[in-house]
Amino acid sequence: MLLSAGLASQVHAHRPPAPEHTSEARLSSSDIENYSAELSYQSVLISIEGEIFVNTDIENLRFKGQYHTRQKLDDEVRLAFQVYSKNGDMVFLDGERTELLPKEQGHTAAFDYSYQLGTLNVPNKHKEFYIRFNYVREGEYWADMKYPNMELPSFFVSGLERSEILTPILSYFPTLIPEKKTSYSLHLFRSEKKVTGPFKHRATAQVKYVEDGGLDNNRRYEIKSDTKGKDWHVSLISYRLDRVGEVQRRLGFVWDGVQWYPQANDQFKTSYSVSAGLYLLVNAIAVLIASLPFYFARTVIRGKWLYVLASAISLLVLAEFPTLDTLLFALVYVSICLGHKILSTQRALYWVLLAYVVANEFIWGHIVPVGPTELAPFLLSISIAALAMAPITLMSRPWAKLITGNLAFLAIASFYATMAIYYLFFDDYPSLNVLTYASQATDLLDSITSYFDSRFSTFATTSAIGLLATNLAASSSPCPTDRQIS
Repeated sequence: MLLSAGLASQVHAHRPPAPEHTSEARLSSSDIENYSAELSYQSVLISIEGEIFVNTDIENLRFKGQYHTRQKLDDEVRLAFQVYSKNGDMVFLDGERTELLPKEQGHTAAFDYSYQLGTLNVPNKHKEFYIRFNYVREGEYWADMKYPNMELPSFFVSGLERSEILTPILSYFPTLIPEKKTSYSLHLFRSEKKVTGPFKHRATAQVKYVEDGGLDNNRRYEIKSDTKGKDWHVSLISYRLDRVGEVQRRLGFVWDGVQWYPQANDQFKTSYSVSAGLYLLVNAIAVLIASLPFYFARTVIRGKWLYVLASAISLLVLAEFPTLDTLLFALVYVSICLGHKILSTQRALYWVLLAYVVANEFIWGHIVPVGPTELAPFLLSISIAALAMAPITLMSRPWAKLITGNLAFLAIASFYATMAIYYLFFDDYPSLNVLTYASQATDLLDSITSYFDSRFSTFATTSAIGLLATNLAASSSPCPTDRQIS
């Protein structure tokens, strides 16, 4: 039974081109862009005469000619082709079909196919590949699968030169990716150009969903080089996933409106897109775990090298979460631990609240802009907040600082949330006169809450950290990691 199953799997698999049914087509060129070769195949049953052309400037391959066979074929069978790598791996299955017409005790077809090299998935690592002709009866069978011993001619194409050669060397993507938030990946790749001028392909994070094969259209990055030759590139590439689920991702290169640069499928790696709430929870736990080596290096272990090693371990943990929220978590922790003397001073509450104002100005003005972004209003808002909160520096009683600090924090958070929501509604900022219509807010509650999407997640993270820092500063509680590095 097992033997039968094994034979069946072989019979019903596409077979690679047979050497005895292969002719060579070596491309040659009189200039740097246009390559060509003759297609000629002769056997007892099949004859082919034609030409193959490759334009490396537009990465287009065209082959045309006459195909004549004296093989006995079933009705409604059409001529097709497939592409195989130099190693015999199929890289393109469904070539265009051509009708076979009865002629001279056989069938003949006039074929003329034109494809982008990227569409054919012609491997960029090799300059050779196979074009193998095949017969197909739609919805029923491919000839190479149904008739294993049938003669199917192929051409071994060599001498291919590409105008652009792009080779990924090393890519780093995190395992967890937050839904509807900008994330980052780090890449090292090599480029080579045969002609002068800008690259046609651009680098991007190519992401597809495992469930349905859907793609996310992410930002494209220019590959900077206008001269011929080889170059190395290190790129930090942003991307965004619009839904949760298992995804495959890699560094991709795309010529918009034309083709994706051909790459091996094994370059795809698995990640998981999760909700922003779950990501923030895991994020916070990861930062806590990352902080433990840092903490023990300062309180238990003495020695600069051990401290450096512990910090490196912390950074490796944080590298799995390359988003702004992780940076905020880590920055606040390090700021509190290294700057605990500042937090224990009388002016600590003032500086924490002012930092929260600056963070909000930066978030709504640059990270999630909901209005015009200019430097003058940015500085004016910070200056007004600095003057308005100046009396806090005169407070000395902890209970007064605690109450005042929390009320001030609530006022700042409410102010920025209200301004952002109002701008999203009316494309303008509110005036004092709008306060007379505040009672109508309850009637618009459903519409208001609909705006609390991923754009507010960074605001929520910053507010949570700001609230913690406010209470620490108000109670003058220094970070416990107060030993000095020996």
